[in-house]
Amino acid sequence: MRTAAGTDREFMHAVLEACEGEISGAVFFDALAAQYNDPAISAKLRQLAHLERWTEAQLLPLILRLDLQLRDRATLATEGAAQAAQWQGLSWETQLRRMCDEFTPYAAKYRELAQHTPAEYTLPVARLAAHEVALIEFSHRELAGRADSLKPVQMLIAGQVA
Repeated sequence: MRTAAGTDREFMHAVLEACEGEISGAVFFDALAAQYNDPAISAKLRQLAHLERWTEAQLLPLILRLDLQLRDRATLATEGAAQAAQWQGLSWETQLRRMCDEFTPYAAKYRELAQHTPAEYTLPVARLAAHEVALIEFSHRELAGRADSLKPVQMLIAGQVA
């Protein structure tokens, strides 16, 4: 069903849900960073939190334009912290593997969303999809021991991708 503005309700729900996920995701990564005594791992996780906030910032103008209402930020933060608590005690390698496994369906979902996005909303949704790909690529690179594991994240934020 389309709204008066002609935007599909399913699309609007998907964008809203994604933006809320970015808010809770930033808290998730920040909370994971706080769990580590290893400053290098903590710094990488803070970069991932930064990517989540960057992606949220890409979606917020769309949220406003579509007149969507985000859930309470405190609630979203609590959800992110709770998810991070569930990962506490897992090894870095296990966390990276879970990132690959858990983020891959989101990458597919957002790529599909991008293919059906109204033209005027293409860029923020493409960036949403690209951020999931960057997270997954980071995880793969990190698991492979590559020194440039954060490069996909940094390139996206710098505007060198989508």
